[in-house]
Amino acid sequence: MPVVWMPECVDPSEYDASKPMASRSIDVLELGRRSEDFHNGITEKLSRARRVHLYERAKGDIIFPAKQEMVDGFASAKISVCFPCSVTHPERSGDVEALTYRYLESMASKCLVVGKCPKELIELFGYNPVIELAGASQIMEILDEIQDYHCLVERNYHRLLEVGTTRVRVQQLLAHLTAQPIPQP
Repeated sequence: MPVVWMPECVDPSEYDASKPMASRSIDVLELGRRSEDFHNGITEKLSRARRVHLYERAKGDIIFPAKQEMVDGFASAKISVCFPCSVTHPERSGDVEALTYRYLESMASKCLVVGKCPKELIELFGYNPVIELAGASQIMEILDEIQDYHCLVERNYHRLLEVGTTRVRVQQLLAHLTAQPIPQP
């Protein structure tokens, strides 16, 4: 049986990309897995600067209990922090870096994605859409100059529409299915 691998995809219509960066109330959003080193490096800096930083305060706490609240949270976030499992849980995944849904949700909401870009995402987009920081201290510089990242956010959103939507993935799947000969009983 032929097998075709396809990366994650998202339905952008489920997210809100309408809010301009300047009117977003959440400075940094960390959902799901996190890099403890990165998190610990930015938390105090953001707090001292009175920046809004949302993250799981205690293990198992849910930031947004309902999907609509999560969608609204992404729409209100300037920066979404994303790391592959190879960074957050290397003992579990080793050096395997895979694109996860969180990257796509962030881009569908026109958040600036900061963290580490999995190779799979670079291959899908044809460039690195993630701001990879040399150190956590850069987060304040990015927030102070967030308008400088508008073009990257827009580029990422439009590239997502070209290569990372559910519609695109279904079209790719249908093309593979129609290209395969039908097995005879």
